[in-house]
Amino acid sequence: MPQKKNPDLPELLRGKSGRATGNLLNLLTILKGLPLAYNKDLQEDKPPLFDSAEQAADALELAAQLISKLKFNTKVLKERVMKSKTTAVDMADYLVMKGLPFRDAHHIVGEVVLACEENGISFSNLTLKELKKQSKLFEKNVFSFIDPLKSPDRKKGTGSTSRKQIMEQIKRLKKEDK
Repeated sequence: MPQKKNPDLPELLRGKSGRATGNLLNLLTILKGLPLAYNKDLQEDKPPLFDSAEQAADALELAAQLISKLKFNTKVLKERVMKSKTTAVDMADYLVMKGLPFRDAHHIVGEVVLACEENGISFSNLTLKELKKQSKLFEKNVFSFIDPLKSPDRKKGTGSTSRKQIMEQIKRLKKEDK
């Protein structure tokens, strides 16, 4: 329908996951009763395996087409990410780096999130005074630590979200594609 604004392709791709899950369950059911050697049961493992591989290949091709045509409203995205609490784990990590056990940091951050929810504010609207009510370990540098625009680059592990890691993965994939 012309007035429809639903994202058809992502919905269809999401629906494919049910088929893949069904195929996985099929395979697991076949394998669960096998003894240690080959059995004729394994004749039945090929159809769900081949179907899943075919569906995944088709889905990846369509997803690539979708992604190539996506346009993002970066202004709205930035506004929403700044209003979010996506850096709650970063805040807990900050407290852990100050020497607090993670279970305690988790509890404190939970209190901060609850206070934000009750007051209708985001992390970017917090003051140091408000944070210090929850823990004296908070210092002014916490705000740069919980900045959602800086958070990804602090993740340094292989395959992480830092720009450097993403560029390395893109470079590796381009090299493999040749």
